[in-house]
Amino acid sequence: MPPVGARRNSPFDAWLRQLAPAAGPAKRAAAAAALEQLETTGYRSAGIRGALEPLALDSSALDAAVARFKDDFAEVVRPDPGANFFDPKSQVTQAAWHAEIKRAAVDPISGKRLTPQAVAASAQVPKPRPMPLSADELKGLLELGPTYQDGNAVELNPTAKKLATLLESRAREALGTPNFDARNLISAEVIAFESAVLAAASAEVREPAQVDALYQLFFKAAFEAGNAFRPAFTPDGQKSAAPDADALRTEAQKAAGGIAYRALPELVTLLGVTNAAPPAETARKVILGAAIEDVATVASGDLHLSYFPTAEKIAETLKEIVSPDDYFFSEIDKLQNRGDDQKVLSLAVRLANTTWKAGQVHRAAWEGTDKRIDPRAGDRLGVFNPYDNLKADMYNATFAHELERGEGEGLPRQAALSRASERGFARVVFEIYKDLVELKKAAAAPTDG
Repeated sequence: MPPVGARRNSPFDAWLRQLAPAAGPAKRAAAAAALEQLETTGYRSAGIRGALEPLALDSSALDAAVARFKDDFAEVVRPDPGANFFDPKSQVTQAAWHAEIKRAAVDPISGKRLTPQAVAASAQVPKPRPMPLSADELKGLLELGPTYQDGNAVELNPTAKKLATLLESRAREALGTPNFDARNLISAEVIAFESAVLAAASAEVREPAQVDALYQLFFKAAFEAGNAFRPAFTPDGQKSAAPDADALRTEAQKAAGGIAYRALPELVTLLGVTNAAPPAETARKVILGAAIEDVATVASGDLHLSYFPTAEKIAETLKEIVSPDDYFFSEIDKLQNRGDDQKVLSLAVRLANTTWKAGQVHRAAWEGTDKRIDPRAGDRLGVFNPYDNLKADMYNATFAHELERGEGEGLPRQAALSRASERGFARVVFEIYKDLVELKKAAAAPTDG
């Protein structure tokens, strides 16, 4: 029996002697007592770190000690498959480990940090709230589209302007939310909503159930793309102080294209594109085969310009100008076209823009500024905008600048107008092509197995 007043041995004594032999018995005893206290509160990283502070280790050594504790005492930190769920002590241990998984995004088996891509792929995606437009507003937007050509400008319809206002206000709400999960949910919902509605208008999807299916698909992609930033933040939405946090943030930014690409087979199915190839193969073929001319066709349709009319529009026009008596009239509807591929491409680049945009609120939180979610940021075009609004603004701004430039060079009015229109259009094509490039990277990447 130990003498009265003697300190009993702690299960952590030997471990602490190995960890900090120079710390001295008193400091190690204080650390051991603090670690034992965690049994009632759970072995979270912050608690472990605080318990080891009496050892007077420097910051990097303390970080290493916390990681070592998790590995060496896995049986108390990680869940025990044989534990009695109804035992309060087991419940505390289990809850602490699952909280740690959620906080640090670690693999529950190995205890190693997950990459942003793995976090995104394993995310449990909640169901988003219903779309925040009235039935009449939604119907009007789907029928009229977000933009129209008015002389030399691309103008926005009122509902498209409302989408921009809604996007900014909800993004600011998300940025001000002191919780990573809430921030990601609010951000993903509004970005998916405005993106899906505009995608439906572009693809001429009118059936409410199909529009909602697009919304669910875009939400899942946006939520996963935002969730990829989780390892770089604490649960309260603050920048993580971990040494690799910035690298994890950068990795998360790069994950957007791959997340969008993985959603394309479902998009192909939803659009009703049927051929001999499976949806995943169709999506890959469309993305890898798409060229700048295909992007130009998509942009021309979105901006209501006649540079690159669709095959459907060409056939429609031919029926108006070709006599039904013409021997070739019956062949007009049989003209070979790439309409399905262009429809997939049009919505694919929108999906890529959606996953990119889903990271902007988190990047703003990281930087401590709202510049990334301000459509009027500085002297540049605000890229945090609904996709069609961005393209309209980009076309109009480039057109106005190039028209003034052309007239300043002494070009005739007609030549200046023509060149300004071509350059405004080219600027939009270039912007869309950036999204295609991210999809091409994902499509060209080697697959498992």
